[in-house]
Amino acid sequence: MDPSTELKEGYPKIILFGDSLTERSFDVANKGFGATLQNYYARRADVVNRGFSGYNTRWLLPHFDTIVRQLQGANSSPPLFFTIFLGANDAILPKFSQHVPLPEYEANLRYYVDILLAHPMTKGTKIILITPPPIDILPSTEDEVDIPALHKQPSHEPFDIGYQTWLNKKKYAEKVMEIAKSYEGHAGTVAGLDFWTAMINYGRVVGKENGTVDDEKPPGSGLPGAVYFGREVFLDGLHLGPLGYDVLSNELLSLLTTKWPELRKESIPLQVGTLKLAPSDTTQYG
Repeated sequence: MDPSTELKEGYPKIILFGDSLTERSFDVANKGFGATLQNYYARRADVVNRGFSGYNTRWLLPHFDTIVRQLQGANSSPPLFFTIFLGANDAILPKFSQHVPLPEYEANLRYYVDILLAHPMTKGTKIILITPPPIDILPSTEDEVDIPALHKQPSHEPFDIGYQTWLNKKKYAEKVMEIAKSYEGHAGTVAGLDFWTAMINYGRVVGKENGTVDDEKPPGSGLPGAVYFGREVFLDGLHLGPLGYDVLSNELLSLLTTKWPELRKESIPLQVGTLKLAPSDTTQYG
Protein backbone atom coordinates (compact mmCIF):
# COMPACT_ATOMS: atom_id res chain seq x y z
CA MET A 1 0.00 0.00 0.00
CA ASP A 2 1.36 3.39 -0.95
CA PRO A 3 1.62 5.81 1.98
CA SER A 4 -0.59 8.89 1.84
CA THR A 5 0.14 11.99 3.85
CA GLU A 6 -2.36 14.53 5.12
CA LEU A 7 -0.44 17.70 5.87
CA LYS A 8 -1.79 20.69 7.69
CA GLU A 9 -2.15 23.73 5.47
CA GLY A 10 -0.97 27.23 6.19
CA TYR A 11 2.33 27.04 8.02
CA PRO A 12 2.79 30.09 10.24
CA LYS A 13 4.96 32.72 8.59
CA ILE A 14 8.16 34.52 9.58
CA ILE A 15 8.88 37.61 7.48
CA LEU A 16 12.39 38.98 6.99
CA PHE A 17 12.26 42.56 5.65
CA GLY A 18 15.33 44.57 4.71
CA ASP A 19 18.03 45.33 2.16
CA SER A 20 20.81 43.18 0.70
CA LEU A 21 21.85 41.91 4.13
CA THR A 22 18.42 40.28 4.25
CA GLU A 23 18.20 39.35 0.56
CA ARG A 24 21.46 37.39 0.90
CA SER A 25 20.35 35.76 4.15
CA PHE A 26 19.22 32.50 2.51
CA ASP A 27 22.71 31.71 1.22
CA VAL A 28 23.39 28.44 3.02
CA ALA A 29 27.10 28.41 2.08
CA ASN A 30 27.44 31.86 3.65
CA LYS A 31 25.47 30.75 6.75
CA GLY A 32 22.85 33.46 6.24
CA PHE A 33 20.45 34.11 9.11
CA GLY A 34 17.42 33.33 6.92
CA ALA A 35 18.77 29.86 6.21
CA THR A 36 19.54 29.40 9.90
CA LEU A 37 15.99 30.35 10.88
CA GLN A 38 14.50 28.06 8.22
CA ASN A 39 16.55 25.19 9.60
CA TYR A 40 15.62 26.03 13.20
CA TYR A 41 11.89 26.22 12.41
CA ALA A 42 11.84 23.33 9.91
CA ARG A 43 8.32 21.83 9.61
CA ARG A 44 7.07 24.44 12.04
CA ALA A 45 7.07 27.72 10.09
CA ASP A 46 7.90 29.16 6.69
CA VAL A 47 10.56 31.87 6.59
CA VAL A 48 9.82 34.42 3.87
CA ASN A 49 12.62 36.54 2.40
CA ARG A 50 11.61 40.10 1.65
CA GLY A 51 15.07 41.60 1.26
CA PHE A 52 15.68 44.19 -1.46
CA SER A 53 19.31 44.71 -2.41
CA GLY A 54 20.34 48.36 -2.65
CA TYR A 55 17.15 49.74 -1.12
CA ASN A 56 16.78 52.14 1.80
CA THR A 57 13.84 52.85 4.13
CA ARG A 58 12.46 55.51 1.78
CA TRP A 59 12.43 53.39 -1.37
CA LEU A 60 10.82 50.46 0.44
CA LEU A 61 7.76 52.34 1.73
CA PRO A 62 5.41 51.33 -1.15
CA HIS A 63 6.71 47.76 -1.15
CA PHE A 64 6.04 47.37 2.56
CA ASP A 65 2.33 48.06 2.16
CA THR A 66 2.17 45.37 -0.52
CA ILE A 67 3.98 42.83 1.68
CA VAL A 68 1.54 43.34 4.54
CA ARG A 69 -1.50 43.28 2.24
CA GLN A 70 -0.37 39.99 0.68
CA LEU A 71 -0.51 38.31 4.09
CA GLN A 72 -4.30 38.23 3.82
CA GLY A 73 -4.16 35.77 0.97
CA ALA A 74 -1.19 33.81 2.25
CA ASN A 75 -2.25 32.81 5.74
CA SER A 76 -5.18 33.36 8.05
CA SER A 77 -2.98 33.73 11.12
CA PRO A 78 -0.55 36.60 11.87
CA PRO A 79 3.15 35.96 11.24
CA LEU A 80 5.09 34.72 14.25
CA PHE A 81 7.58 37.55 13.91
CA PHE A 82 8.75 40.21 11.51
CA THR A 83 12.36 41.42 11.31
CA ILE A 84 13.12 44.92 10.03
CA PHE A 85 16.81 45.12 9.16
CA LEU A 86 17.53 48.43 7.44
CA GLY A 87 20.08 51.22 7.70
CA ALA A 88 23.16 49.92 5.93
CA ASN A 89 22.22 52.01 2.89
CA ASP A 90 20.39 54.85 4.66
CA ALA A 91 23.47 55.60 6.76
CA ILE A 92 25.82 56.17 3.83
CA LEU A 93 27.05 59.77 3.54
CA PRO A 94 24.76 62.48 2.02
CA LYS A 95 26.79 62.68 -1.19
CA PHE A 96 25.40 59.25 -2.19
CA SER A 97 21.86 58.74 -3.53
CA GLN A 98 20.98 55.97 -1.06
CA HIS A 99 21.44 58.27 1.92
CA VAL A 100 18.37 58.98 4.06
CA PRO A 101 18.71 61.70 6.73
CA LEU A 102 18.46 60.41 10.28
CA PRO A 103 15.09 62.10 11.10
CA GLU A 104 13.52 60.63 7.97
CA TYR A 105 15.08 57.25 8.70
CA GLU A 106 13.45 57.31 12.13
CA ALA A 107 10.08 58.32 10.66
CA ASN A 108 10.23 55.51 8.10
CA LEU A 109 11.06 52.86 10.69
CA ARG A 110 8.24 54.10 12.89
CA TYR A 111 5.88 53.92 9.93
CA TYR A 112 6.77 50.25 9.42
CA VAL A 113 6.32 49.42 13.10
CA ASP A 114 3.06 51.36 13.41
CA ILE A 115 1.59 49.58 10.38
CA LEU A 116 2.44 46.18 11.87
CA LEU A 117 1.01 47.12 15.26
CA ALA A 118 -2.25 48.38 13.77
CA HIS A 119 -2.93 45.98 10.89
CA PRO A 120 -5.34 43.10 11.66
CA MET A 121 -3.14 40.64 9.75
CA THR A 122 -0.17 41.31 12.05
CA LYS A 123 -1.99 41.53 15.36
CA GLY A 124 0.27 40.02 18.00
CA THR A 125 3.17 39.58 15.56
CA LYS A 126 6.51 40.14 17.26
CA ILE A 127 8.62 42.88 15.65
CA ILE A 128 12.42 42.90 15.82
CA LEU A 129 14.28 46.03 14.73
CA ILE A 130 17.85 45.07 13.84
CA THR A 131 20.53 47.74 13.84
CA PRO A 132 22.88 48.08 10.89
CA PRO A 133 26.33 46.61 11.55
CA PRO A 134 29.55 48.60 11.29
CA ILE A 135 31.53 48.54 8.07
CA ASP A 136 34.98 47.00 7.90
CA ILE A 137 37.59 49.38 6.52
CA LEU A 138 40.38 47.51 4.78
CA PRO A 139 43.93 47.97 6.13
CA SER A 140 46.31 49.32 3.49
CA THR A 141 48.47 46.20 3.80
CA GLU A 142 45.64 43.94 2.60
CA ASP A 143 44.83 42.95 -0.97
CA GLU A 144 42.46 45.62 -2.31
CA VAL A 145 41.13 43.74 -5.32
CA ASP A 146 37.32 43.92 -5.64
CA ILE A 147 36.95 45.97 -2.47
CA PRO A 148 34.74 49.09 -2.83
CA ALA A 149 36.69 52.31 -2.41
CA LEU A 150 34.46 53.28 0.49
CA HIS A 151 35.87 50.43 2.58
CA LYS A 152 39.57 50.80 1.78
CA GLN A 153 42.13 52.13 4.21
CA PRO A 154 41.26 55.72 5.19
CA SER A 155 43.71 58.58 5.20
CA HIS A 156 42.98 59.04 8.93
CA GLU A 157 42.01 62.64 8.35
CA PRO A 158 38.96 63.90 10.30
CA PHE A 159 36.81 64.04 7.15
CA ASP A 160 37.89 60.75 5.63
CA ILE A 161 34.95 59.15 3.82
CA GLY A 162 35.45 55.66 5.25
CA TYR A 163 35.72 56.68 8.89
CA GLN A 164 32.87 59.18 8.50
CA THR A 165 30.66 56.40 7.18
CA TRP A 166 31.65 54.13 10.07
CA LEU A 167 30.65 56.86 12.54
CA ASN A 168 27.41 57.57 10.69
CA LYS A 169 26.36 53.93 10.82
CA LYS A 170 26.92 54.03 14.57
CA LYS A 171 24.43 56.93 14.85
CA TYR A 172 21.84 55.03 12.85
CA ALA A 173 22.35 51.91 14.95
CA GLU A 174 21.85 53.94 18.13
CA LYS A 175 18.66 55.42 16.64
CA VAL A 176 17.24 51.94 15.99
CA MET A 177 17.68 50.99 19.65
CA GLU A 178 16.17 54.29 20.74
CA ILE A 179 13.11 53.63 18.55
CA ALA A 180 12.74 50.07 19.84
CA LYS A 181 12.88 51.29 23.44
CA SER A 182 10.11 53.81 22.77
CA TYR A 183 7.75 50.94 21.88
CA GLU A 184 8.32 48.98 25.07
CA GLY A 185 4.77 49.63 26.26
CA HIS A 186 3.10 47.99 23.25
CA ALA A 187 2.26 44.64 24.87
CA GLY A 188 5.88 43.55 24.67
CA THR A 189 5.70 42.90 20.95
CA VAL A 190 8.59 45.14 19.81
CA ALA A 191 12.28 44.59 20.52
CA GLY A 192 15.59 45.95 19.28
CA LEU A 193 18.53 43.76 18.38
CA ASP A 194 21.76 45.68 18.86
CA PHE A 195 23.70 43.97 16.11
CA TRP A 196 26.13 46.91 15.98
CA THR A 197 27.32 46.34 19.55
CA ALA A 198 27.38 42.57 19.08
CA MET A 199 29.74 42.97 16.13
CA ILE A 200 31.97 45.45 17.94
CA ASN A 201 32.18 43.09 20.93
CA TYR A 202 32.97 40.21 18.59
CA GLY A 203 35.76 42.25 17.01
CA ARG A 204 37.22 43.10 20.40
CA VAL A 205 37.30 39.43 21.38
CA VAL A 206 39.05 38.53 18.13
CA GLY A 207 41.47 41.40 18.65
CA LYS A 208 42.35 40.27 22.16
CA GLU A 209 42.93 36.74 20.92
CA ASN A 210 45.31 38.11 18.29
CA GLY A 211 46.90 40.61 20.63
CA THR A 212 45.94 43.55 18.40
CA VAL A 213 42.98 45.12 20.22
CA ASP A 214 43.04 48.80 21.10
CA ASP A 215 39.90 49.90 22.97
CA GLU A 216 40.43 53.46 21.78
CA LYS A 217 40.20 52.33 18.14
CA PRO A 218 36.98 50.35 17.54
CA PRO A 219 36.96 47.29 15.27
CA GLY A 220 36.33 48.01 11.62
CA SER A 221 36.95 51.75 11.95
CA GLY A 222 40.16 51.65 9.92
CA LEU A 223 42.03 53.78 12.45
CA PRO A 224 45.69 52.82 12.85
CA GLY A 225 45.86 49.79 15.13
CA ALA A 226 42.14 49.03 14.92
CA VAL A 227 40.98 45.44 14.45
CA TYR A 228 40.12 44.47 10.88
CA PHE A 229 37.24 41.99 10.93
CA GLY A 230 38.36 40.23 7.75
CA ARG A 231 36.56 38.66 4.81
CA GLU A 232 35.02 35.78 6.78
CA VAL A 233 33.10 38.41 8.74
CA PHE A 234 32.55 41.04 6.01
CA LEU A 235 32.91 39.79 2.46
CA ASP A 236 33.64 43.24 1.04
CA GLY A 237 33.55 45.59 4.00
CA LEU A 238 29.75 45.89 3.86
CA HIS A 239 28.07 42.53 3.16
CA LEU A 240 28.28 39.87 5.83
CA GLY A 241 30.36 36.73 5.52
CA PRO A 242 29.68 33.44 7.35
CA LEU A 243 31.18 34.58 10.65
CA GLY A 244 29.23 37.85 10.52
CA TYR A 245 25.98 36.02 9.86
CA ASP A 246 26.87 33.62 12.68
CA VAL A 247 26.92 36.52 15.11
CA LEU A 248 23.57 37.78 13.82
CA SER A 249 21.90 34.36 13.91
CA ASN A 250 23.07 33.67 17.45
CA GLU A 251 21.95 37.09 18.69
CA LEU A 252 18.58 36.83 16.98
CA LEU A 253 17.76 33.33 18.22
CA SER A 254 18.88 34.29 21.71
CA LEU A 255 16.60 37.34 21.69
CA LEU A 256 13.63 35.42 20.28
CA THR A 257 13.80 32.48 22.65
CA THR A 258 14.61 34.54 25.75
CA LYS A 259 12.16 37.42 25.37
CA TRP A 260 9.39 35.31 23.83
CA PRO A 261 9.61 31.66 24.98
CA GLU A 262 6.55 30.93 22.84
CA LEU A 263 8.83 31.39 19.81
CA ARG A 264 11.09 28.52 20.79
CA LYS A 265 10.71 25.82 18.18
CA GLU A 266 9.51 23.35 20.80
CA SER A 267 6.56 25.67 21.51
CA ILE A 268 5.41 25.70 17.88
CA PRO A 269 3.44 22.67 16.66
CA LEU A 270 5.34 20.36 14.37
CA GLN A 271 3.52 20.06 11.05
CA VAL A 272 3.21 16.27 10.96
CA GLY A 273 1.06 14.46 8.44
CA THR A 274 -0.95 11.37 9.21
CA LEU A 275 1.01 8.54 7.60
CA LYS A 276 -1.25 5.63 6.67
CA LEU A 277 0.45 2.27 6.15
CA ALA A 278 -0.96 -1.22 5.79
CA PRO A 279 -0.24 -3.36 8.90
CA SER A 280 1.88 -5.73 6.83
CA ASP A 281 3.88 -2.98 5.12
CA THR A 282 7.49 -3.28 6.26
CA THR A 283 8.87 -0.54 4.01
CA GLN A 284 11.26 1.78 5.85
CA TYR A 285 10.68 5.50 5.50
CA GLY A 286 13.30 8.10 6.50
